[in-house]
This record gives sequence, C-alpha cells and structure tokens, in this order.
Amino acid sequence: MNAEIVCVGTELLLGETVNTHAAFLFQRLAAYGIDVYHHVTVGDNPARLTAALEQAAGRAGIVIVTGGLGPTGDDLTREAIASVTGRPLVLDAAVLAGIEAYFAARGRPMAPGNRKQALFPEGSHILPNPHGTAPGFVLEWAAGRWFVALPGPPRELRPMVDGPLVPFLERWSAAAGGARLVRRVLRVAGLGESEVEHRLQDLFARQGRVTLATYAKDGEVHLRLAVKVVAAPGTVPGVAVPVPGAAAAGGQDAAAAPSAPAAAAGGAAPPAPAAALQELDDVEAEVRRRLGLYVYGRDEETLEEAVGRLLRQRGETVAVAESCTGGRVADRLTNVPGSSAYVMAAVVAYANQAKVQVLGVSPHDLTAHGAVSEPVARAMAAGVRRFFGTDWGVATTGIAGPGGGTPEKPVGTVYVAVDGPGGTRVERHRWLGDRHAVKTRSAQAALLLLYRALVETGTPQAGAGMVRA
Repeated sequence: MNAEIVCVGTELLLGETVNTHAAFLFQRLAAYGIDVYHHVTVGDNPARLTAALEQAAGRAGIVIVTGGLGPTGDDLTREAIASVTGRPLVLDAAVLAGIEAYFAARGRPMAPGNRKQALFPEGSHILPNPHGTAPGFVLEWAAGRWFVALPGPPRELRPMVDGPLVPFLERWSAAAGGARLVRRVLRVAGLGESEVEHRLQDLFARQGRVTLATYAKDGEVHLRLAVKVVAAPGTVPGVAVPVPGAAAAGGQDAAAAPSAPAAAAGGAAPPAPAAALQELDDVEAEVRRRLGLYVYGRDEETLEEAVGRLLRQRGETVAVAESCTGGRVADRLTNVPGSSAYVMAAVVAYANQAKVQVLGVSPHDLTAHGAVSEPVARAMAAGVRRFFGTDWGVATTGIAGPGGGTPEKPVGTVYVAVDGPGGTRVERHRWLGDRHAVKTRSAQAALLLLYRALVETGTPQAGAGMVRA
C-alpha cells in the first residue's frame, strides 16, 4: 500500500505557481504510515497526462492527482482518469445543483463549462468542496487500487484532505499495517547543519526506533525526530480524527466504506503509543540538553513566535531600528497575531542623517567608524529603546551589496545589536550570497540575538557586549 502523487498544471512546470501540494501531501500520508515512492508533475496535455497516470497506476496502489478539475478546456484530470480506468463519466445531479446554487448565491451566471465539474468516473466517492466549485473524488478502479482527484487551489485541497478524505486515509493506513508516523521537528538557529550533526553524532549513529534527520532552512537547521507506532485511528498526536464522508456517485456513503483489516507489518512491530512517545520524549530531552539555547522552538513555531511568546510572558516591549534589513525584522515580529501587545515601534534609518536625528547616533562615531560598525549598531539599539521607552531595542546595520564593500568591510558584513536589561549585545557577521540572502540572514540573526537575551533573562553573561566575529 504505497502512493504516488501526480501534480497537474503547465503553470507548475513554467514556475508560475509554486507547488506546495507535494510537501503537504507527503506529510499527511507519512502520518498515516503510507509510503510515497514517486512524485510527478505533468502539464495540461491529454496525452502526457494519460501516460503519467497509466505509469503511476502501474506502480502505486494509491494515485493522488492534484489540479485539473476546473471548468476550462485544459482541465483534463477527470477525463484522463476515466480513460485510464475505463470508467464512463457520469453526471451527478446533486453536485450540479450545488454548483448552480453556488453561482446563484453570488448573483453570477454559471458558465457552461462549470457543468463538467459535476461529471465523475462511474463508481466514484465524491469529496465535497465548500470552498469552490470543484469537488474531488475517490475511485477504487480495481481491487485495492485507487485514484484520488483533488482540486488545485490550496485553500480547497487542504480542507478536503483533512476532512472527507480522512476515512480513506484510515482505511489505507490499516491496509499498510496500521502504523502511524509521529514526528517532531526541533528548530535550531545559530548552528550550522554540520555542527548540529557533530554534537549529536552518537545519537545519529545508534538511532533505533526513533529516527533523526537534519535539513537546512533559511538561517536555521530543522531536526526531525520520528517514530512509528500502531494505534487506534485518531489516537496518535498529529493525526486527524475521521469525520463523516460525502455521498458517493451511485449512492454509496464514503464514510461507510468497509475498513480493511490491519495487515501484519514486516519486521519488528512498532511499539505501542505510550512507549513510543516516551522514547520520543527521551530523545528530544537529550537533544535539547546538548544544543541548549540553540533550540528555540518545536514543530511549527517560528523564531518570531518564540520571541513574542517570551515577551508576552515577561510583559515586556521591543522597538526596532533597521538599516540594511529595511524593515524585515519588524515585518517578522508583527507577522505574529497579537504582536501589538509587545511591539512598540520600528524605524528604518537607512541614511546617516536619520540615524543621527532619530536614534541619537553620534556623528563622530559615523565618521570615525562608519555606519557599518559595532559602535553604530550599539548606539542604534540603545537609541531606539530610549526614544520609545521600551524594554528592548534591536538594531541592524550592514552592507547588503552587491556594491559598497571594502577590503576591511566586504559585502555581507553586518552588525546586529540588542540593548536591554543588563547592557548591550553586539554580533558581527559576514554573510555570503546576494542582497536578498544578506538581508534575510541579518534579520534572522537579529531575532536570534533577541531570543537569546530574553532566555537569559536579560542578564549579560561574561563578556556580554563584546563583538563576536
């Protein structure tokens, strides 16, 4: 019981639309213990789409197709699946009525092309779409072999996967042995991927039921911990609970589809949930012990969310002064819901004049050391904190490039500073990459410095305030 994902759309091949479906579906299928061996992207061409579906159906028990369910002439998924499976397309009157009501409620006429969105290969289980006019469908076209068709827009596809598709995911999970993959992702900032692996070298070498893997992100390293368990449906953290399904073409209820008996898993049986989760907890605790403050969050928590959580807990506020990052630090901080409780203000002081007039930077320091320097970064952080009366001040100044560098200060030289209880902390960095990369990594470094200062309760450690290259 393995799956293949076929993403349909010429816009994906041209790079006009970013394909986020694959990552989302990989995660959902893994959570249900369903392995994905292949992923294909194909354009809106009937011959190539049919060939891709035939190939996928020949090597996977479950073929999940995204996109191509719209009303236009180049939406060909339903026709291609009908051709591959030899099933005629059947009009579902209830679905057609729903589409007509969708347009009537909006005071818009329904185009003739929308009628084909009510066509399904005979025997399909219909997956309702409350967010659009393209229902999905599930078709068992041969014993134990399935096609799943999902709409292209993410706001339509994701609720469908986490809603009416769940009973089928549960069934396929049982057929795959009933094992669920429980994952945790520890987010690490301030260490490179090689350094993380070095500090955890023996854990990687002797990993057993709990597996570890690292992957690099923008300015971060994510460490994935995973374990397979066997449990009743919906009882493992992170796995959706089944919900009632939709009516099927021909009258069968999707939710009433008979469950397959759990197959015997090959090799050693996965542990029971309690034992597995305890083992996962133990490995996570050891990783946190070794990496310390470099682990700032878990799973979906971002660095700016971690900073916001600490500021809220402490009842403290922050103001930001940015030069080279041009507002990226403030943008990330204010991207968190409720950030108005702790973000007081932000200043983009790009010109030296603004640094002097608004932030109180000394003209002497600018002349003697330059705008990209430790004294100026320190003064910017202290100045924005003083001006707005906040508990914390954050500052960035640097050379984003591609020009402006010197032998002493090459392109990518950046200073970030945090001023708060106990004094000022300053870091010097040298980033490689283009202008976008330098600005992105500088904002990350500024948030990380603030996070560490908050975790350390604002008390400067030995050598606090010194420049760290």
